[in-house]
Amino acid sequence: MPMRFVFNLITTLGVARIVFNRMAVSLRDPIKAKIDDRVSFIKYLLQEYPSLLDKWEKDTQKEMETYADECAGGDEDIRLSILSNYMKAFDGNENRKDMFYQAILVMAFSYYESAVTLLSKHANSKEHIKAICASKNITLSAETQRHIDYLQEDINALRNNIAHNNFGTYRKIDTLNKLAEKWDGVHYSDDTITLTDSAIIEDALEKMHHVLSELCDKLGYRNRQV
Repeated sequence: MPMRFVFNLITTLGVARIVFNRMAVSLRDPIKAKIDDRVSFIKYLLQEYPSLLDKWEKDTQKEMETYADECAGGDEDIRLSILSNYMKAFDGNENRKDMFYQAILVMAFSYYESAVTLLSKHANSKEHIKAICASKNITLSAETQRHIDYLQEDINALRNNIAHNNFGTYRKIDTLNKLAEKWDGVHYSDDTITLTDSAIIEDALEKMHHVLSELCDKLGYRNRQV
């Protein structure tokens, strides 16, 4: 083996070892990891559901067309009649989306409340962000305080209406009307909330994660570089 090759190899390995030794390794804080991973999962569900519904519709339509062709025996009127009858299965897709978005909004707020409960236990305080801050003598930013108020007043009212009152009595009608006016995907009529897209949920999740991340940081739950 040529000496120059050996020298170059030793030099390369030495440099690599120095670089490796200087590389920072991130250690995830277990409390913050729970908060980050759970919100990531909910966002993933929101992103994937529309495409899954679309794929189901396309696959089912192909199956229906094949079935209609086989049953019609070449008669176009019969084939179209069969297809028309089975295509009614897709009439409920908007209802399916509404049910999904309502379920995810309830899940999102449960995530937020569960995270607050988790942090309160470690802070030995009541299950409320203000109580946690008072217990640990910390102050959150003005932006975060606005997020907390919005989540507690507006998003909580929306969650409560969906979870408890959507087909019965309603709560905070002024708040629900305000949300319906602000968000294209929120519709409120006949005492019933309907969600047609995920925009308000995505916005709420961003605010929830912002609040929880700042609270974690102030409480000392941070990822460490070693």
